[in-house]
Amino acid sequence: MTLEQFIALSSVGGVVFILLVICLRGVCYIPQDKIGIVEKFWSTRGSLRDGRIIALNREAGFQADILRGGIHFGYYSWQYRVHRQPLVTVGEGKLAYVYARDGKPLLATQTLGRVVECNGFQDARAFLEAA
Repeated sequence: MTLEQFIALSSVGGVVFILLVICLRGVCYIPQDKIGIVEKFWSTRGSLRDGRIIALNREAGFQADILRGGIHFGYYSWQYRVHRQPLVTVGEGKLAYVYARDGKPLLATQTLGRVVECNGFQDARAFLEAA
């Protein structure tokens, strides 16, 4: 093996090693103008109950907690998929309509749900648990 071949092989091996370390560490980067929606493929806690679409107790499925912009660790590709979505902001003095597809259904006489403390709908877990 010549020196050039050894250098080329070492370079390729180094790149493969770095990519392998990144995958094994479960590094996930979310840009500042996006959020990460975490989908868990499997869990020792089982799957969601019938009628639920958001996992509140770390079951398999879409997790209630989102990832804000930045670098996050522990989201291994064999257990998680992180969906990057645009960050939605509602300006001060503006109204937004929230359509919830999970949680307790409204009574037949209700057209609007009651107000719950959830940090302006920034905490999906608090919204679903209080509703």
